[in-house]
Amino acid sequence: MFEIGGQYPKSLFGAIWGDKVDTTLLKEGNTLRLFFDIESREFNGRWYTDVKIWKLEPETGSTSSPLQDSPPVSDVAPDDLGYDPMDPLPF
Repeated sequence: MFEIGGQYPKSLFGAIWGDKVDTTLLKEGNTLRLFFDIESREFNGRWYTDVKIWKLEPETGSTSSPLQDSPPVSDVAPDDLGYDPMDPLPF
């Protein structure tokens, strides 16, 4: 889990993907710059989203990240999207 700081911190869960990820940087308290892809796909009428983190770098010189000051992508709650946590996932 990664935390994006700011006035209203957010959590990001993603899969570490590929060979460019320096896993020695994955320590609690480290400030990192994440490179990731977001992909959504449909399965049986439902949508699933993956976050694939493919590179990590230590954050240098800046106390804020570009994501920290950006507005939220969506204010739609998961329940509004028809998500049921009790349904089995297709993978």
